[in-house]
Amino acid sequence: METKADAGYEFEIKRIKFDNSVLNEGTLLIEASSDTLICALKGEENVFFCIETEASKMLQEVLFVVLDEIFNLAGKKSSPRSIPLVVVGNGPGSYTSVRVSVSAARAIAQAAKSKALALDSLEILASSFWLLNSCSFGKIIVARDAKMGQLYYSSFLMEENLEVLEKTRVVGLDDFSKIIERREYNLLVSDSDSVVERFSGVIDSRKVKPNAIGLIDLAEKKIRREKPSEWKDVLPVYLRLSYAEIKRRKDESKD
Repeated sequence: METKADAGYEFEIKRIKFDNSVLNEGTLLIEASSDTLICALKGEENVFFCIETEASKMLQEVLFVVLDEIFNLAGKKSSPRSIPLVVVGNGPGSYTSVRVSVSAARAIAQAAKSKALALDSLEILASSFWLLNSCSFGKIIVARDAKMGQLYYSSFLMEENLEVLEKTRVVGLDDFSKIIERREYNLLVSDSDSVVERFSGVIDSRKVKPNAIGLIDLAEKKIRREKPSEWKDVLPVYLRLSYAEIKRRKDESKD
């Protein structure tokens, strides 16, 4: 692992080898639904070149600086035009971050005439936590702050494998508190400080950020189960309305 600064941004660079990888060489992976931007590109001999960086502001600018850097890392054989597959976390998360990252993935796939594969961003977060911890936690719940008194959440069975129990949905804080108080889950995982702080007195709560190995591993598993999509079929998942849309509807209701 190494750290590099470019255009005023600091990157954490990793090279990760997946011995039994089934993703094609040149596959590009992007996840930017939260404050963490992850980009990975599969090179030769099942080695993935990965960059992780904070990108809570100016994501559009940071994303293309990172993409340029990752193609440089992979060498002359790699270029945006030679990508066979684009994998992207399509939310839910930050409204702007999801929109920018999915739009970029769609544009890259369209230009390369390649397929695309969408991954649930909370499942990426769960995969990232699971691969960093060798313990079997049983039933866990993964949550992310959705703002405006709401949370995104999904649940998983975390033992020898990671199994989705409930697909991602959005609920109010009071409803989520009732879910936690039923004590059906052994652990709460979140990348939001506010969520961990609020519920740490009720349930064992762990803060974790999405990471490259969790993103790649989930993509490897999903490509074994289903065929990738056309780029135009990969859409952002917001689950809740944007601030602008909520304001517009409020204004309309006053008329």
